[in-house]
Amino acid sequence: MFNKDMTSSGEKKKRKSSRSKTRKETGAVVPTEKENPSLEASTEELTRPDPDMATQPLSSMDFSQYETKSVDVTVNGVSSLIPQKVKCQQIEAAFASHVGMIRDNNEDSLSVFMGVIPASENMPEQLFGFFAVADGMGGHENGEVASNLAIRTTSKGVVNDFYLRALSGLRPGATSETPGEILVRLIESANQLIIEQGQENHHNMGTTLTCIIILGSMAYVGHIGDSRLYGVNKETQQLQQITKDHSLVARLVEAGALTVQEALESPQRSVLYRSLGQRLEMLADTDFFRISEYTHLLLCSDGLWDMLPDMSISYILNKYDEPAAICQELINSANSAGGEDNVSVIVVKL
Repeated sequence: MFNKDMTSSGEKKKRKSSRSKTRKETGAVVPTEKENPSLEASTEELTRPDPDMATQPLSSMDFSQYETKSVDVTVNGVSSLIPQKVKCQQIEAAFASHVGMIRDNNEDSLSVFMGVIPASENMPEQLFGFFAVADGMGGHENGEVASNLAIRTTSKGVVNDFYLRALSGLRPGATSETPGEILVRLIESANQLIIEQGQENHHNMGTTLTCIIILGSMAYVGHIGDSRLYGVNKETQQLQQITKDHSLVARLVEAGALTVQEALESPQRSVLYRSLGQRLEMLADTDFFRISEYTHLLLCSDGLWDMLPDMSISYILNKYDEPAAICQELINSANSAGGEDNVSVIVVKL
């Protein structure tokens, strides 16, 4: 099973914090006879809920960060990063990722891409944006490889199937697929590549993947795992969790078997029953909404929400107007609370 607290030799890392926290674990599933036998996943299997009962999320990408370098700084005694900023028309975004206060390497990956699609005979001018967070699992560099592969694979697909087609005045996808179906297909491709590379290198690795595509006035969401997409409702100013966690305790809470407080204290709260690299047949959640429904969107790895309650996240999102200031404060606060995991955030001001 994947456990981000364990080294490859099985020796547990020493903690710098007394707060008990079990890291992500996922059990891989052996392919069925209908699946390619050469792509076998780990035979160690975690008992998980019926997939048909489970909820589902999506994927990730960022070109901006390849052109800029984040600067490590210390604010109020807490090491953090200066967020990078991207702005296009009325939408402004900022993003940052930090290793945290405990871990030695960062297994998170981010993707941010924004642009304007000129008007054509078939379509008016449209705003385009792609934002994604992936949280790798597998120990040492394996998780980093998995999250990076997921980001690059889905980013390439999003550019080809959404952005370039829109530039040509065409609708997303080469067939009659809906945007959600395209996202699922891209995530499935990333999932297969991660399994193939893991088997080729004899590594057990996986990653979460949460992404959002903005095309004109609409937003399309893809998600798998327990990274999250939040939105600040324009009318109520309340923080809303848009995606659902694919964790064991989240399903138990939904089924009424655990209370929310019991889930927060459960040693299994980071056990995932669905992620990329876990099994060939996997389900990704999709959703869509009008961007006019929200003032801000937040994509983040569990290094943020596992350190800070939703109330604190909501307070910071409403306290600051600029995405860069929000990113900085979120990461500083997560690190001040213990920083027990890598923490990555993307804030989009709509």
